[in-house]
Amino acid sequence: MAARDEFLTFCEEQELGSVIKKTCLECHVNAHDTERHFAGASTDGRLIVVAPQMADLPEDTVAAIFAHEFGHIVDHLYPGRFVTDGDELVFLRDEAFDDENPRKVQSRIARIRQWEARSDYEVEVTADLIAERVLGHRIGYEGPCMLQGFNRGVRRPKNLA
Repeated sequence: MAARDEFLTFCEEQELGSVIKKTCLECHVNAHDTERHFAGASTDGRLIVVAPQMADLPEDTVAAIFAHEFGHIVDHLYPGRFVTDGDELVFLRDEAFDDENPRKVQSRIARIRQWEARSDYEVEVTADLIAERVLGHRIGYEGPCMLQGFNRGVRRPKNLA
């Protein structure tokens, strides 16, 4: 999968490791449970599930959906490493995750708690921004179902489920 390779390269360049190699892709008929839901990522970072109906979507939309889901995978594999500041993504390097310094340990615990307390909207925007950082293309939403695409449409609307 080309998308996974791009995300793997990013993770290795950021010295996060290569655990994303273990992420699997499965196709499930029940993944299409609403008119705009074609894929999902597991919260343990091990699985992306897609609906067979995704094959009927335009290539750009499929690529953007995969990018968004891989954004979730990276976010879940490295909790608390990515935070959003409006429409900007902030990546926190290893220094903030040094387990030998008690203050840094406390800071990491606080950061993980904040990460866990994010709203659904913040989680989704983080996935979009990680994908944008990795691929260099903004994910936008358009059409009657507000599906993803690259460099078109609007930023994720706050009311989008």
